[in-house]
Amino acid sequence: MSDAFLGLDRSGNDNNFTVTNMTLAADQMLDTPTNNFATLNPLDRHSYNVLSEGNLKTVNTSGGGHYAIFATMAFKTGKWYAEFRRADGNNWKAAIMGIEHDGGSHSVDSTVGNVTSDVNKVGYGINVNTGNKTHDTTNASYGSEIDSILMWAFDADNGKIWWGEDGTWFASGDPAAGSNEAFSSIDTDTLWTLGFHTYDGHNLIANFGQDSSFAGAVTAQGNQDDNGIGDFYYDVPAGFMALCTSNLPTVAVTPSEHFNTVLYTGNNTTNAITGVGFQPDLLWIKERSTAAHHQINDAIRGRDNVLRTSSEIASQSSGVGKDVVSFDSDGFTLGAFQWELVNLDTETYVAWNWLAGNTT
Repeated sequence: MSDAFLGLDRSGNDNNFTVTNMTLAADQMLDTPTNNFATLNPLDRHSYNVLSEGNLKTVNTSGGGHYAIFATMAFKTGKWYAEFRRADGNNWKAAIMGIEHDGGSHSVDSTVGNVTSDVNKVGYGINVNTGNKTHDTTNASYGSEIDSILMWAFDADNGKIWWGEDGTWFASGDPAAGSNEAFSSIDTDTLWTLGFHTYDGHNLIANFGQDSSFAGAVTAQGNQDDNGIGDFYYDVPAGFMALCTSNLPTVAVTPSEHFNTVLYTGNNTTNAITGVGFQPDLLWIKERSTAAHHQINDAIRGRDNVLRTSSEIASQSSGVGKDVVSFDSDGFTLGAFQWELVNLDTETYVAWNWLAGNTT
């Protein structure tokens, strides 16, 4: 980041963006091409929640009613920390901030953390107007009304959640020590998402680690998690992380092990194409040097059946020994052409290859 420009040109040409009608401390986020922070999700909200400030601020414009909005990143494991602040002097009026089961059925039409006991709508929350903790349809004494910055910590590995205000955790809680949590025994085999709702006319600004000034409302404090990531107003509990892509678990699937593209030249005879890296179960071929139909063969229906995505013709047999002769351990073998689609002499082709893995 820069104190004078909106980002820096690393090419050496100094083509930096000049700041106009912006405040760098409040408007320049920490997101980079290699690390993105969660925001409030414009695709997972009620329409009455109007977003601004880079999707970190939401205002309820319902004219009366509780409507929810959720974050862009869900989590099943890990320990996470975030902060929230109201953007004006109004009472947050029965707002509830918490987590809900991300089973595809959480509702943007109701409150967060205070819903039915249906498995797809299980929530845990805090009423920032009263400080009560909420779960399903019950409320219990926990903290006090939140007047300033709300802190949230969730240990998804051990099923525990905490809330606090202005640097102090409610009920003498200590997320770093794993003690005095608001709720325990939270399902550790569930994908959870962070949510918030307010009543008509009220608002909040979220900080998932990208802006502890809350859009310039307060002075940024620059606190980071144990990985040296983030900009938080308060100290991050030891072991808890900013909700961002760098802190998410490493993806177990390597794309190139399941999809690969190869280029080749036809020869109108036996033509073994290699370099795929696996046996393709779905093979999509398109000629590059001239106009021709797309051709798809797959190992599930049998290599001898052909589909053309660019034609209305139904699946047809290409003829045994013609076109795709076999699916091989590192690619596929073509024969002399019949459909004139995949192996014309000297013509160039592209083949997209997928590893399907099984008969389903």
